[in-house]
Parts: sequence; structure tokens; C-alpha cells
Amino acid sequence: MDPFLRKLGIKTPNKKGQIVPPGHILMAERLRGMPIAQLLAAVSSVTLSQELNSCGIDFCPDGGTAVIYFSQESLPHWEEQKEKILKLRKAYPVRGIIIADRLPSIQVHYSRLQQLVVGDLSMELIPVLDCSEVPLILTSLRDEDGSHNQFVPKSPRRDVSQHIRALCQIPKLGEKKAQLLINKFGSISSIGSASFEELSKVVGTQPANSIIEFFS
Repeated sequence: MDPFLRKLGIKTPNKKGQIVPPGHILMAERLRGMPIAQLLAAVSSVTLSQELNSCGIDFCPDGGTAVIYFSQESLPHWEEQKEKILKLRKAYPVRGIIIADRLPSIQVHYSRLQQLVVGDLSMELIPVLDCSEVPLILTSLRDEDGSHNQFVPKSPRRDVSQHIRALCQIPKLGEKKAQLLINKFGSISSIGSASFEELSKVVGTQPANSIIEFFS
């Protein structure tokens, strides 16, 4: 085994497939040696995957979830990132998650990403300050619902639709109000283009403000 991997406690998958032991996080082999790999190995057991290299996915915290992380350096490369997101959406329509750096200096790039991920594709987008926050998010996803079993793909959380989960990322907007918005406007794109007056009639003024700010 690579001495670097042994030092970090990272295992490589056997030749028979990509089955990961319970409690592990699958990580693309291309990330080996990068700071995020060391940070992740400090909080979780990690198994490397060559297969993830070819499909553009960075992490699989469980059998039914795939994650891509965009750093502040990678966000400006829009066409490349867009292609990765669309491939992820096709491969993991239920649980594909994007984690991305969100800083004032790259807000224009983050806003474009947010519109595609949340507004157009109804996927989950989790903002972070930098890669040091990513491992804790991944372990939280791995441990969600108290399950470490990667042999059984997960169903959507609490049977909440993809649109509702995406909308619940907006501050001050819970599942009930998100459902009201979907019932009224039909799609996240329509919600994002609705006026403050239209939104406030459905969910009230504070949530309406949050929606306007989120999609601005």
C-alpha cells in the first residue's frame, strides 16, 4: 500500500468492486495527497475509488449519495463545472449534492452555480468557507438517520420531494412553507422569478425577503 495512504488510514477498494465498509466515505483517487484528503482522513475512515475519477464525483458518504466539491479556484471554470453537475444529476437524481466555497470575492460565480443547482435542477447546494468544513459535512451525511450501511441505497429523507429539500436551504423556509410555494408556483424557477408581493401572500414577509435575497 502507498505509504501516504497507510499513514492517513486510507484504504483502496479491492478489484471486485466499489463496496465500502460501513462507516467509511468513498473518495475519488484523484484527490489523494490533497489537503482535503488529509482533513477527511482525520475524522473518518476513507476508501479510494478509481471509478469516481471517471464520473467526476468527489465523494460518496453512503451508498445512495454522491457529492461534488467546488473550491473558490474551480468555480470560475463554469463550463467544466456545469458538465460535472449535469452528469451528477443524471447519475444521482435523488441525492446528488454540491458543496461549494462561498466568499464575497467569488459571489458572482456562486450565484450562477446556485441558480443552476437549486433554481434549475432542484438539487442540494451547501455553502462553505473553505475545504476545512467539507469533512464534517460529509461525516454528517454519512451518519444521517443513524445509518452507516453503504450496502443499501437510501430513499429520499422523510419522503420529502427533491424540490422541497432544495427550497429548505433558504433561510426561514421550512417544509410546510416550501410545499405551499410549490403548490402555488409549480416550480423552483417560477418561485425564483416571483415578486415579493406574490411570495409574501403565500409565506409571509420574512420568508419572502429570504427568497428574494437567495435568488438575487
